[in-house]
Amino acid sequence: MALGKRIKLAAGEAGLTIKEVAGAVGLSTATLYAYIAGSLEPSSTRLKEIAQVTGKHLSYFTGDPEDGEFPEIAMADAMLGGPNVDGALALLAQVSELGKSRLNSAQEAHVRLRLGNTLLYGGRYHEAVLELQRARESFQTQSRRHEAGRCSQSLGFCYANIGLLEQAEKAFDAALSTLDEGDQWKPIASLVVVDERLGRFSSGIDRARSLRTQGAKMAHLYAAATEADIQATLGNWREAATLEDEALTLALELNLSDQILERLIRKGVIHLEQEQIQEAAECIGRGKLAGIVLGDRARLTHLKVIESMFLSVAGAYADADRMAREALDEGIAGDYRRAELGAYLSLAMNFVRQGQLSDAKEFANRAAIFAKKYVYAGERELAQAIEFACGGTTEPIIAPENRVAMAWVKCASGSKSTATNQFPAIMVKASVSESLLRLTSPTLLSDH
Repeated sequence: MALGKRIKLAAGEAGLTIKEVAGAVGLSTATLYAYIAGSLEPSSTRLKEIAQVTGKHLSYFTGDPEDGEFPEIAMADAMLGGPNVDGALALLAQVSELGKSRLNSAQEAHVRLRLGNTLLYGGRYHEAVLELQRARESFQTQSRRHEAGRCSQSLGFCYANIGLLEQAEKAFDAALSTLDEGDQWKPIASLVVVDERLGRFSSGIDRARSLRTQGAKMAHLYAAATEADIQATLGNWREAATLEDEALTLALELNLSDQILERLIRKGVIHLEQEQIQEAAECIGRGKLAGIVLGDRARLTHLKVIESMFLSVAGAYADADRMAREALDEGIAGDYRRAELGAYLSLAMNFVRQGQLSDAKEFANRAAIFAKKYVYAGERELAQAIEFACGGTTEPIIAPENRVAMAWVKCASGSKSTATNQFPAIMVKASVSESLLRLTSPTLLSDH
């Protein structure tokens, strides 16, 4: 049944006229008739209001399977809150297969959207793309713009995670044009990430700061988080640290487990770069616990990269090498591009600290090639700068605002005797036995 017919039927079953329903939700009668005719699409907020006035469940209008109709869906949602990603996937797949005879087209699309998002949550990006594309096509056929926009937003995340930046940007633009106004901050925040990956740093910062004009705490969280990521890429550690603290506070307040974990990862890197060894160890330890609880394989793999950096700073070069190579293997196997790139860079820097410059140059070159292929502009400049500092003959062209990469180039340019250079990356060999001990028994989120 079309949405307009459902609105008209719901009003009649509630004993209300169209004019009375319109007045109750603050609409003109003409606008509500436009919804019924299908010439105008109501926002999700308006649908919630209409559902409340007519005494219907929201799913009556959206086509989402109703409460109790498929208990497996409620169980899957509960498992994700646990979380138990594999268990949720199994239940949703069961609904998708066994419920086909009972699902109408709208319900089937909603199940696929749920399934795609769960696969995305578990880091299984290629599988997620297939489910989300099918869901989006179905919603588009049904003229459900907002739901199609939700699919586009999730597809953008999938594409970004597997290095397809052009497709990610198109998906986020599609989400921005179809999502309801209240959700449009989501693709804006995602486009900031695309800006960073493409090296459009100023544009990304401006876009992130524009999010602060939106009142929702969620928008503020992502405004701080996305700008922090850019500032960290550029080596503006103090600015990045301040923004990360703001983002983590909001993530904790909103109880967003995935963002808490992401902020801990980012803070760990920032602390390392500022030689704040104890703080870095605490973030790594807490992040590992959070990642295990969430079952987030992609971020757990990236945490191995951060831990390898930590071990290298501590002078545990063999352990750092082993940890980085484990992360590299997992990154390749799982298509975790960020972790794979981070592993190449971590191995390069670990060899620099040992004075093995030919090996460092080799892994920096691998990182540069990888970053070019999958579009990580800031990291590509850093990799090229390390390669040059380790004996490369061609000085790379680096964006002036990329302070980290510029520091390597200037250092190498000042003295080509690279074995004795004081590189700008963390070269300190601090005594960190206490920090290493704390890594084995971190306290999850204890001081927030």
